Amino acid sequence: MSLRLTRFEGPNRGQVVSVTAWACRAISLLWLALHACLAMADGATNPVQTQGWFTYMEKAMFGRDSPIRLEVLATEPSQWNGKIVVINHGSTGRGHGANGYDESRIKTPVRFAKLGSAWVAKGYRVFVLMRKGRGNSEGSFTEEDARTCAWSDQMRGVDEAMAQLDQFIDWLRIEYKVDKIIVMGHSRGGFLASHYSARHPEKVDFAVNISGGWTTVCEAKNRMTHRALNDSAGQFKRQAWIYSSKDSYFSDSDLDDYAQIAAKTGIDFIKLDTLTGDGHAFATANPKLWVDRVERSIAR
Repeated sequence: MSLRLTRFEGPNRGQVVSVTAWACRAISLLWLALHACLAMADGATNPVQTQGWFTYMEKAMFGRDSPIRLEVLATEPSQWNGKIVVINHGSTGRGHGANGYDESRIKTPVRFAKLGSAWVAKGYRVFVLMRKGRGNSEGSFTEEDARTCAWSDQMRGVDEAMAQLDQFIDWLRIEYKVDKIIVMGHSRGGFLASHYSARHPEKVDFAVNISGGWTTVCEAKNRMTHRALNDSAGQFKRQAWIYSSKDSYFSDSDLDDYAQIAAKTGIDFIKLDTLTGDGHAFATANPKLWVDRVERSIAR
């Protein structure tokens, strides 16, 4: 950031300027310089998120695969530690229901500014992938098209999201010459991170599930989150699950259930006490409460 200062002049350039006036001017310039330094320091701790594109090849049942450009929001650290974090967004929440889609929710990119910055500050390269039809990504938003709670109906959306994430992770591993990726996500993205790690352990260094669940309205009927987390924990141990109290999507008994699965399988379970607002977004809004603990687990 550059600061441009303009020379201060009185109404009469030939007028004799008192010592007091010069002192006032000097103080004004110092004040401006101080604000410039603070702004530059703030920029250093809040790195710029840049927009990029990844071409996803959607598999066709007949004919050729279709190329679809997916929006990627990338943030670079000042000094890279050699590790990459991919953050997966959740669903549209209450923006999608019987009355159709809320386009404002679908087309607004999920930036994870605080969460991403917390990892970038520790030297990680951070990427947020906007899946098909979300944010500025091309393609049709069909991930939430399931209209029943049947396991097979819901899993079609999971498989669709998994295919996009898998191709993106393969590209990152080649592009940045890394063997494994840290995969995390919030809500539906947290479910996806945990599920993906169990299906592709050879590509994942660590998985972080933040308030994860695929479709909570079906939980009482199919226990989808319970089943998926139990399966994932049994196959991939390098995970952390983070849930918060007062979550509008999960009851206390749900959180106790997930904590028991984690304890039984050796997964690091972190429960935060929500101080304000809905607990579903508390962990992503307050990453400083848990990032250090998770990073220690990653280092093991």
